[in-house]
Amino acid sequence: MTTFASMAYPVPYLSNFASHLWQNGLWFSYTVVVVSIILGLFFLILLLTAIFVPTSDKFLTIKTGMGDIDISKKTIESTARQSFSDLTDAKNPEVHAKLKRKAKTATITVKATVVDAEKLPTLGKEIQQRVEESIQRALEVPVKSVNVKISEAHATNGTAKSSHSPRVV
Repeated sequence: MTTFASMAYPVPYLSNFASHLWQNGLWFSYTVVVVSIILGLFFLILLLTAIFVPTSDKFLTIKTGMGDIDISKKTIESTARQSFSDLTDAKNPEVHAKLKRKAKTATITVKATVVDAEKLPTLGKEIQQRVEESIQRALEVPVKSVNVKISEAHATNGTAKSSHSPRVV
């Protein structure tokens, strides 16, 4: 560090030594080469990441003969949620859409809870069909997949203690 400082600001006796070391030493050349290689690799990794990592967008753009149509992620999620809102067995639905701008497709994930575990398979298939049909019909957006994750809600009666209820002494 003092070597670099002595190059910028002349210090008696030290400046001559620093300039001699700077001009005649191979360590400086090796240091520059190593730092350049490290920085080059770092920027190459950043460039490849920017090019090849798929992005999830907030809008899906569909080009038509008359112009572009931008459909928001919230619109797709809302349409999916409304498609199975009349199913009373599905409680607390959460809908998440992942949009791919380049492929112009949507992947929908639906999470819901069910009180009656006997209806799980039929309810899951019904939700998948309704979500896919409503989005393709209403928004004309191709749906890549509809993933449905259903969990069973545990009903608590007055005698059983819930792990989420406050402790009463």
